[in-house]
Amino acid sequence: MSASARYFWLLAAWIFFVVLLSLLPLPLKNSLRTHGRFHYLAHFFSFLITVCVAGSRKNNFVWIATSCLGAIGLGLFVEGTQTMAYGNDFEWDDVLADSLGALTGAAILAYSGLPKLRGKKVICNPAAKSRRGGPRIGTK
Repeated sequence: MSASARYFWLLAAWIFFVVLLSLLPLPLKNSLRTHGRFHYLAHFFSFLITVCVAGSRKNNFVWIATSCLGAIGLGLFVEGTQTMAYGNDFEWDDVLADSLGALTGAAILAYSGLPKLRGKKVICNPAAKSRRGGPRIGTK
């Protein structure tokens, strides 16, 4: 199996896991104690991981932003589906935790991949002068 296929199946399995846990019937969720002290942290980190896995494949800002928006859309979809399926109120605080996790994941990816995203390492040689008289900044 190629690396791309492994990556795709890893991402698909992770998203399936997140959706499956989110859409469990309420009695089963209660028996697993999914609502408690760490409920919002679980939302935050599951969507942070989703964006990190989805956005890490390509090193560009557009792909990271698309992964982030897709994860936020997934969070909205899951909460809407819970509301329609179980008749409970739409949980905006869950969507907020999902969105903060997705945005944090995007920020981590963008910050950690910044030199790769810009393409070339910028160097500054103080000994070299530019035409304007200041230090010359070039690319390596």
